[in-house]
Amino acid sequence: MRNLNLGDSVQTVGELYKELQESLRKGAYCTYLQPKANVETGEICGAEALVRYQDEQKGILPPGRFLPPIERAGLIRYIDLFVLQDVCRMIRGWMDQGWKIIPVSLNYSRTTILEPGILEETNRIVESSRVPKEYIEIEVTESISSIDQKNLKDIVEQFVQAGYKIALDDFGAEYSNIYVLYSLNLHALKLDRRIISDIYHDEKARVVVKNLISICKSLGIVCVAEGVETEEQNHVLRKMGCDLLQGYYLNKPLSEEEFIRQYKTE
Repeated sequence: MRNLNLGDSVQTVGELYKELQESLRKGAYCTYLQPKANVETGEICGAEALVRYQDEQKGILPPGRFLPPIERAGLIRYIDLFVLQDVCRMIRGWMDQGWKIIPVSLNYSRTTILEPGILEETNRIVESSRVPKEYIEIEVTESISSIDQKNLKDIVEQFVQAGYKIALDDFGAEYSNIYVLYSLNLHALKLDRRIISDIYHDEKARVVVKNLISICKSLGIVCVAEGVETEEQNHVLRKMGCDLLQGYYLNKPLSEEEFIRQYKTE
């Protein structure tokens, strides 16, 4: 069995799988929510679900501290599906309370989206929670463009036909493939934070972002700016006609309780 180097220890995939399942059973993983807002009005109109690990000694850990070995072991689907289940639980609770419902996006890794039967498993979780699929947006990273184009198009179309929204995450992070913008049935495009960080002081960055926003509008794709941190960036994005923003300018990722305290509405 393959061994994985996890910092100071070495674990087999089987050992890591058992540890992961035990952590999930004990509730060591939790879901934080980062709000998204309408750039023009500032209204909160969505959120992204982000997984966290609750370490007894170190406190709440971000994904970079615990996900890499899970990804290398090919076990990331269990985290992705945990987040989906947790998001459905939250939305169902909001519905039962009579609060205004906003769509929540969550990440499916490249390996998860390619997993045989993943749509059926997604349907089982969402339908058993009695959550309308229109409130679930699945974010896939731009790296999926390396998947065989026909297979990728078929997978995305199956999810869309089932009632889910698909968003392309981290666009512009690497050598982005423009083909995916018109070949896939996308609901939203998320501009990577590295592009957004440059738009206030870099004219070339502004030209690129402005044209990407224009392309999205022409294709009927919602354009989301990630990593917005300053009023200056927000001002530029508003002038360009960007649809949504997400980032510390608006708020950091929040625990479920804090998100409800700040944003729940009747």
